[in-house]
Amino acid sequence: MKSKRTGVGVLAAVVAAGWIPVRLCALDAAELEALSRSVTSARVPEVPAVIAALVTSAAPKDRTEAATTAVVAAVRLHPAAIGACVLAAVRAAPDSAEPIVVAALDIAPGGALALVSVAAELEDDIGDRVIEVAERRFPNRAASFEREIAVVRTRRLTGVTVPPPAAARP
Repeated sequence: MKSKRTGVGVLAAVVAAGWIPVRLCALDAAELEALSRSVTSARVPEVPAVIAALVTSAAPKDRTEAATTAVVAAVRLHPAAIGACVLAAVRAAPDSAEPIVVAALDIAPGGALALVSVAAELEDDIGDRVIEVAERRFPNRAASFEREIAVVRTRRLTGVTVPPPAAARP
């Protein structure tokens, strides 16, 4: 019986010949570590700006990887800032919205409602994209997302603000 060439054998021959670069990851481990360190060393209010600057300074082919790495580092350290961090990264790399949102929600799944709430305040394409990805990631929570979107957008349209709790009043 005659032996057939498999796709793996052909791929191995092409790699051995040097036609396909062996490096599959655009950024190496040292670059990813430096990116994470710069995000985690920033003060909390500056983290979204640092993420946006890092993503826009990355090469176009590396933006998705840089954005997801920066967002994951930020959300691990500051889970309450998930909305600001994700939106800063998605604004800097709009074509990478899905991997950025999925990476953030994998790290902090409990922050999905907060992320949807912040995205609903935007009322633009970026906010809508983030909401769509969150709904696809957690289809069983779509009803609570829709309620939150309705509350946020109604509050924005009517201009009604919720007063702070009695303990926080001066």
